Amino acid sequence: MTLYKDQWEDIDVPTLEIALDDENPRLDPFSRSSQDAIIQYLIEHEGVIPLAKQINSFKGLFPQERVILIPGSSGYTVIEGNRRVTACKILLKPYLSVHSHWEKEIPIIDDITRNNIRSIPATIAATRAIADEVVASLHLNGGKLDWTDIGQIRYTESRFLMGRSIEELARELSVTEETIKNLLSRGKAYRAIQGLEWKSHERDILWDFRIDIQPLMRICFSPLIKKHFGVELFLHDGSLNYMFQDFEKVLRAITKHCIISQRIKEMRRVYKDANIQDYLNEVFPRKNTDKEKQIDFFEKKLPAPSKKNIDKSESEKNIPEHSQQQAEERKISPQSTTHHRPELFFEHLNCRQNDVHMRLLCRELRRVNVEDFRFSASFLMRVTFEWCLRYHLIQTGHWKILEEKHKKPKLSHMMSYAAIRENKVFPNENMANKVQDMISQGRINDLNYNAHDSIGNHSPERLREIAGDLRPFIRYIAEDAQY
Repeated sequence: MTLYKDQWEDIDVPTLEIALDDENPRLDPFSRSSQDAIIQYLIEHEGVIPLAKQINSFKGLFPQERVILIPGSSGYTVIEGNRRVTACKILLKPYLSVHSHWEKEIPIIDDITRNNIRSIPATIAATRAIADEVVASLHLNGGKLDWTDIGQIRYTESRFLMGRSIEELARELSVTEETIKNLLSRGKAYRAIQGLEWKSHERDILWDFRIDIQPLMRICFSPLIKKHFGVELFLHDGSLNYMFQDFEKVLRAITKHCIISQRIKEMRRVYKDANIQDYLNEVFPRKNTDKEKQIDFFEKKLPAPSKKNIDKSESEKNIPEHSQQQAEERKISPQSTTHHRPELFFEHLNCRQNDVHMRLLCRELRRVNVEDFRFSASFLMRVTFEWCLRYHLIQTGHWKILEEKHKKPKLSHMMSYAAIRENKVFPNENMANKVQDMISQGRINDLNYNAHDSIGNHSPERLREIAGDLRPFIRYIAEDAQY
């Protein structure tokens, strides 16, 4: 990493004009939808209110505590210092804390403090890429503010989705390309685990930023898995190996011992220095030597946990995991997060076209879910599909033909034109046929009705169908098409 003076500028920026970073790796995907959601997450999980009280006691920030900002479309976005900016914001405007019970905890500041935090000393980086190098040096590879494994994975994934190559990320972060590949593959594997069927409190734990996933990843990617079961649990790129029989049951058991146990008392816990072979032999015994046949690992109770790598209280009580009543009565640590994972149909959408508006739309569409934000999803799916289709028609030379027929072509005109196979708007006839199907099934009509009146079908089931139909077109235009 090389710092160039002309890429940085020191200025004071009005606190309330600074936007919080929705690409902050600390945030889960469901805390990035708005500034309020970010503030709520930082207050709940990152100790912002105690920090605000500390700032009030000192009547301001220390002089050396400059935040790092980047210029945005309307002001500045904070890349390093989200907690400090949030603390100052809620001191200036307590109602920004979202909930009234939090607002009561925020101290009333005097005029000296108000004047001191009205603006914040900041260093402006020319671009996010330049700022990222500095931020990464603070948080990755044993930096003084080291991120958790989940934070490192989220950071790497978000920058990869922005279009950075593995080579660029390795160079920026001063790590090997293999390290970047491992972070991406572990992230893919962990998302697959999160996508399994879990109880509500278990989902909360799995999405906690502070969870240590090293014990889980160490077992899941160990070559001893193949030696023990005969097949790998995950492929090299982090994809689930569907040739693994009962992979879901095995993964759930390992995840409970490695992850869920970090927040639930009286559950067997496996640590990152545990002997993997001993663990597999104990929990998943391979053969019944009397009958010489494979045992169903889940037809029997798990054996009592060994004394090795287990808390004393756990080995003494040895509560069976299969008891539903006991599971509900377990005490859950207050550290567990209150967020769970809804279904995201465009989660991995990555716009590679040189169109700023399309990139912004795709970026927001990645985060929207059709369960909790149905009208928002309707708006966003429709406008993204329309913009992408229009862009595709312009780039392929069809737009001029369409303009000759319609003075101001609407989405309905574009779809009707694209549905004609002879026009060859898309590289294969199946895509044209699919457009015709969407027209006949009223997909876009429902999105229009949802946007403008109350007669549209905005049920999650209907929106899932629409998202499933639109996704291949948006992905083809935004990611795959070469113009």
